Amino acid sequence: MRTTYFASDSYKRTGGTEPSSFHDQFVKNNPQFSYGLNVTVPIFDGLVTRTNRIVSKVNYQNAELTRDNLV
Repeated sequence: MRTTYFASDSYKRTGGTEPSSFHDQFVKNNPQFSYGLNVTVPIFDGLVTRTNRIVSKVNYQNAELTRDNLV
């Protein structure tokens, strides 16, 4: 057998008091706060920094060799 509830049933089940509004139920009666902080520290960047440093060193050495060959 299926039971159907009406708004008047809710009023009866609350002991004769008006049912709480959505706002009262979730904000006033149950105040919960949460705070968050997200920090990103690039500890491992996929060896991009190391590769860029090596490429820069090779480019510098190539520039020195080119300069020496022109003189």
